Amino acid sequence: MSLTLDACFRRAVGLHHTRSEDAAGIDRKRALLVVADGLGGCPAGDVASHLAVRSVLGDLASPPALWERDPGERMAQAVSRTHRALLDAERRPPGQPGMGTTLTILALDLEVGRAVVGHVGDSRAYLLRDGRLTLLTTDHTQVAAWVRAGRLSAEAARTHPWRNALTRSLGAGDVDPPACDVRLIDVRAGDRFLLCTDGLWEPLSDDAMAQVLAGAARARRAAEALVGRARRTGPRDDATAVVGFVSPAVPDPALTVFRRGA
Repeated sequence: MSLTLDACFRRAVGLHHTRSEDAAGIDRKRALLVVADGLGGCPAGDVASHLAVRSVLGDLASPPALWERDPGERMAQAVSRTHRALLDAERRPPGQPGMGTTLTILALDLEVGRAVVGHVGDSRAYLLRDGRLTLLTTDHTQVAAWVRAGRLSAEAARTHPWRNALTRSLGAGDVDPPACDVRLIDVRAGDRFLLCTDGLWEPLSDDAMAQVLAGAARARRAAEALVGRARRTGPRDDATAVVGFVSPAVPDPALTVFRRGA
């Protein structure tokens, strides 16, 4: 069964920021959702995040098509080329040495019912299915590594002073591209996806995010409600939500085929 995608993103600027260092993008024709969070401790985080979103969307829109061969390998190559685009931008006048960003991408194949996630950094991708919210990505931070190793509790990690210290990012002056996490999943009608920056998932519990995603009739409503809640709960950081709702495609009556004798 063919599927359709309702997608939207919303952003909010942090309390002490003059402009958002987050960026987001949607390619509805190719069912691509992207979010990026420019590194706050580095120069031109806003430039880095917007460049990364434009670069990866442009790359995935170019041949070969993502789903022609190995979508995981194709996604990783696009992220690697985006890293190099950031390094090239650093070298061009006026240049911003050391600028870097996170990057999380969701690409859906709505004809077959599958998706691939590409991820570097501590922005996140979630899937709400049958009322259950599942985290699809792994945070590339030192604190998250300690949690996975059993050295720190998940609760303590939420307020740890090093919780935003990244172990992987794009750009940031690193010559070698970072390893890109890739995950392939099946997609069903009724699935609801959320890509977001840490300014959204840090102040909101999984239950709160699941409640908003489940209760909204449209992706736009969900994105607005999520960013609104994040602003009220933890307004210091930029917050961005990219939401995608998957539904059954409605057949075009003009293309309906009637069998003889029906």
